[in-house]
Amino acid sequence: VLAIFSELGVNVNLYSMVFGESVLNDAVAIVLYRTLTGFLTTPVTATSIMQAVGTFLFIFIGSTVIGSVVALLTSVFFKVTHFKDDHEMQHMETCLVILFPFVAYSLAEAFDLSGIVSILFCGIVMAHYTRPNLSLQSQKDTCSIFRSLAKLAETFVFIYMGVAMFLLEQDWKSMDFLFVSMLAMLLGRALNIYPACYFINRYRTPDNAIPKLHKLMLWISGLRGAIAFALALNCSSSLEGGAGKQILTCTIMCVAMTVIFIGGSTTTLVDKFDLRQDPSEFMFELEMADQTPGESCMDDGDSPDDENIAQDDDMETGASPSGAPSLSRTKSMPAGTGSGSDNQSPKHVPRDWQNIKSDLKSVKDHRSFTELDNKFLKPLFLKTEVNEQMRASPSSQSSSPHH
Repeated sequence: VLAIFSELGVNVNLYSMVFGESVLNDAVAIVLYRTLTGFLTTPVTATSIMQAVGTFLFIFIGSTVIGSVVALLTSVFFKVTHFKDDHEMQHMETCLVILFPFVAYSLAEAFDLSGIVSILFCGIVMAHYTRPNLSLQSQKDTCSIFRSLAKLAETFVFIYMGVAMFLLEQDWKSMDFLFVSMLAMLLGRALNIYPACYFINRYRTPDNAIPKLHKLMLWISGLRGAIAFALALNCSSSLEGGAGKQILTCTIMCVAMTVIFIGGSTTTLVDKFDLRQDPSEFMFELEMADQTPGESCMDDGDSPDDENIAQDDDMETGASPSGAPSLSRTKSMPAGTGSGSDNQSPKHVPRDWQNIKSDLKSVKDHRSFTELDNKFLKPLFLKTEVNEQMRASPSSQSSSPHH
């Protein structure tokens, strides 16, 4: 669905919601599966259920905290280092960006938490705070590397899934289990999407509320994929008596049916509901989401000597496999904000703790994370020149507080 959305140029907000919801679902599914497998050896009682809830929250929150802390420390590390001043060391900068998420994964696993959830949130935070601190060449290199790795991993998983459908031992006798699973999946998504959107819209203005057609597409876009298959494959070896094989067979069929029927109908539904964005506007936002101002992420023709880098203050995701727009809103920036000579840069006054304290006081009555981010977090984790260029950019000044 996400690949089709990118190709069709659907509304950026719709893409962002589908992408974010699917990523968060994967994280929850991994932790929930790990929690429920504890009942294989523990009787189901009121006490054990409460313990399972506590375990779920501990693993999920703990993994999120570890990933976020590692990412923030990474941002501080690249803030105080000056790889961009030494072009010969920029390849080392790229290597470190790739290795730091593995540190988050290893730490989470060492504490018996979820390494996958940890590395997921580490990537989200690094894309927002670490990437602007990198040199232009490292931004391009990491973008290309992560996109290539993501495409290879995605292709391998689906090839393996197709082979497993015919080569792995399965149980095709319980078709009623498949039917009930499909109904439960659709009902579960409806009970998740619509109440969540209702509560979100209560805190949004009518102009910014999630439309009914977006809610419908969020519900329909619930394809099963790699995470469901991986967990079912693990389950087939953990459960005895044929239950694991039934779950594996059911999961493979759910994946196939959702990909074929739901994925295949996405183009028709997008056209029927008129969810396409204006092509010129979408392509501009797509370009802005994958670049620093004035420089394309995949453009290798620019010189790394240009170090006056400005970053869109709303860029909150790294490169996605399909080259899709970022999760946050994308705002236009005037041409040329990403280039310029060093002698044209304004002099920057270092921010002391008194300034930060004043900023915190000014945003305490605001519910917008964007306000807190711009006033406190970015000055703390971004390089001074990068943060000042963000503040000076029109996109930063015109950003709306409801996001």
